[in-house]
Amino acid sequence: MVLRYKNPNPDPIVGSITITPDNPNDIEQNFLVQFKPTHEPAFTTVSGPSGSIPSPLVMNPGHWSVSIKNEKSLFLVSLHVIRQ
Repeated sequence: MVLRYKNPNPDPIVGSITITPDNPNDIEQNFLVQFKPTHEPAFTTVSGPSGSIPSPLVMNPGHWSVSIKNEKSLFLVSLHVIRQ
């Protein structure tokens, strides 16, 4: 999962992402993501609070809801799920 964002704050923000399936046979997944301070839009991956190693996730075919939460001002420009 790749996110494009802008963080106008002077410090990094750690946000939480919840991916919820419509199919009850699939499992809800939770991740942490670090949004470093930026003046221009930047990219980040779902890679925990350290922001170093991307976290794998499983999204079987179907409909999924994505919820992103944090406690400071943050501009989310776009979200992309890359399937392999």
